[in-house]
Amino acid sequence: MLDLLKQIPLIRLLIPFVLGIVLCAFLLERISVSVEYVWYLLGFIAILTPVIYRLRKTSYDLRWLFGMAVFIELVAIGVVTTLLNSDEIYPSALINAPTENTQWLVKTIEEPVEKENSVKVEAIVTLCKDPEISGKALIYIAKSEQALALANGDQILINARLNPITTPNNPNEFNYPRYLRFHGIFRQAYVPDEHWVFVSAQKGFSLMTEVRNLRTTLLGRLDTTVFSQQERAIIAA
Repeated sequence: MLDLLKQIPLIRLLIPFVLGIVLCAFLLERISVSVEYVWYLLGFIAILTPVIYRLRKTSYDLRWLFGMAVFIELVAIGVVTTLLNSDEIYPSALINAPTENTQWLVKTIEEPVEKENSVKVEAIVTLCKDPEISGKALIYIAKSEQALALANGDQILINARLNPITTPNNPNEFNYPRYLRFHGIFRQAYVPDEHWVFVSAQKGFSLMTEVRNLRTTLLGRLDTTVFSQQERAIIAA
């Protein structure tokens, strides 16, 4: 293994970078982080970079300091990369949205999925009274003909409370909230039939909509294959 790392230096650089991404992703579940932390880390990286340059010219006995400094900086870069791609650190993030009943403009970004008593919609929701607050959420609409007719790209107006997605009580249970967090989804809501109205359908050509529709079609065909349910879930992921 050590010989492989020596032969492929890129792997040695990727390991601390990926470690920083994983470390940050799990820390975000346990602590609240604001955008100021990004500036602190960028300042740390800016200070560490010239130190690394100086250490590079030290004697052979101190080369381990150079390797350690590079490792720490790459971990920090991985953390910053994750933070910059995490909507929750920004004041306008949906995680900071009010939890009382209020009006939201909802745009579906996936084909709605029929459930036993509802229609599940993955959507971008925007707070009507403060359009700066926006993000992805799961919306469960009471099953009706109108709800079943919704399609990817449709816009609706809802009056609902967006609730945090709770963690499982059983430690051995699949951590669905963590899975959703990695996909940028932090809130969910149930909308009774009388608390939403249709606004508009998707207009014009949308490449992302076509890609999502193609994905939905391919996933639908998986149900007719010989793959087991677990294998289909892995492929769908």
